[in-house]
Amino acid sequence: MENARPLIFVSYRTGTEKLASELAQVLRRRPIDVFVDQEILPGSHRPSAYREAFERASALLVLIDENWLRYQDEWGRRKIDGPDDFVHREVANALEKDLEILPVLVDGAQMPPKPALPQALGNLAEK
Repeated sequence: MENARPLIFVSYRTGTEKLASELAQVLRRRPIDVFVDQEILPGSHRPSAYREAFERASALLVLIDENWLRYQDEWGRRKIDGPDDFVHREVANALEKDLEILPVLVDGAQMPPKPALPQALGNLAEK
């Protein structure tokens, strides 16, 4: 029997993991399940737990702080531009799957304008 409770998949950047965890705790007070990757149990197969949660998700909640577009990789490039970046993949997959996306703007952040986003994520600006 399939689980009837909706699942919210939480996407976040390093630096907002505490907020992601706190938000998950608040959401769990409702009759929903929440997936935050930092809660994957040791010894679990991380890629399959991640994939299963995403496939079951009813919505992707994206935490966007004021630095969301400015986080950089070790070469000084914007992380969000890299297709191997987890946040990039989560948002792109949600857009491709036509999954409901719930942007949560924190710490005075504003929704990134479409031209500032990688092409694959452009429709996020319309959420």
